[in-house]
Amino acid sequence: MHLCLTVALAMTLVSTCAAGFFKTNTPRRNIKAYPLQASRHENDSPHGSITEVRLMKLEKTMYYGKIAIGTPSQEFTVAFDTCSSPMWIPSRRGVLNKSTIYNRKRYNNLTSTTYQRKAKPFSFPYSATSVTGFWGQEVVKLGDFTIANQTFGEAMSVPDMYDNIYIDGVVGLGFRDISKGEEPNVFDNMVNQGLVQAPVFSFYLKRIHPGGRRSHITFGGVNPDFYTGDFTYVNLSVPNKWQFKLDR
Repeated sequence: MHLCLTVALAMTLVSTCAAGFFKTNTPRRNIKAYPLQASRHENDSPHGSITEVRLMKLEKTMYYGKIAIGTPSQEFTVAFDTCSSPMWIPSRRGVLNKSTIYNRKRYNNLTSTTYQRKAKPFSFPYSATSVTGFWGQEVVKLGDFTIANQTFGEAMSVPDMYDNIYIDGVVGLGFRDISKGEEPNVFDNMVNQGLVQAPVFSFYLKRIHPGGRRSHITFGGVNPDFYTGDFTYVNLSVPNKWQFKLDR
């Protein structure tokens, strides 16, 4: 069995539940090798810091969160996806399908003083269809982090598969394909710009959260409030994909 989460995965931090995990005979490395201060948010740290983005659950299929783009900021609801690398947001100049029930927000580059257009079109394949548009470059805010010069796709056409999904766009956290000319994604730039304390992102996902802890994605480390014990590292089963093999 192989696993690749469409929400996102570098390490999954899970609350106690009935599901069991099975150990594999793979090389191990403890996450304590990184000098993490996982519960602190120190933007003035010379070694970077960490930040968290609260995630919300869409029925039983998806977790999504908020980001902001541009100056002044325009806020969007996005899915964090480890099976793709690029980031895309619908453009105000694009065409929305008439069947769309969700009032999807669209990015307006004319109102942003930090926007830079790149004279190159894009096409992101998803199953049998694609998101198409053109490249742009902007300031992107995730949690406490401000990422400069982030390349993203301004989507002019969004496929029907997104009509009834309550998100505006997608933030890719997968490995970029240099052979296809893909530029650094948001996490690559967090590392390149020295924002993160460690080159790690992690998830804490909950089925429900009434009166309790909410789901989060943490950039730059892990939050010790959400787990006990040590982490185990396993090899990826496919090069350049967040996919690994399970014993059962």
